[in-house]
Amino acid sequence: MKEVTRITNEMNVVFNAHEFIEKFQISFNEDYNHYLNSYTGNKPMKVNNQIARFLSANESVFKIEKTRRVISNNANGKKSSVQEWIKSNTNVSS
Repeated sequence: MKEVTRITNEMNVVFNAHEFIEKFQISFNEDYNHYLNSYTGNKPMKVNNQIARFLSANESVFKIEKTRRVISNNANGKKSSVQEWIKSNTNVSS
C-alpha cells in the first residue's frame, strides 16, 4: 500500500486511471509483467482494469475521490473512457 500511496502522492491533483497505470507500470515493471502473464486474452486491459478497481476500492486509504469518466489515450495511444480522480481535501476551480 505504501508504494501505491507514493504514486498517488506524485500524481497531479486531478489524474485519471491511464496516468496512474503508466506510473505504476514504470515503478513496478516486474510486478506488472507478472500480472500480465497471469491472464489470457486481452492481458493489458484485464490488468489495467484490476488496478483501477483496486484504486476505487481503496479511495479512502489513498485519499482520492472519483470525479467523472474522461476520454484519455491509453497505453496503445487509442482514446478510451477512463475514471478520473481528485486528491481528497483539495479544492480545484473549474
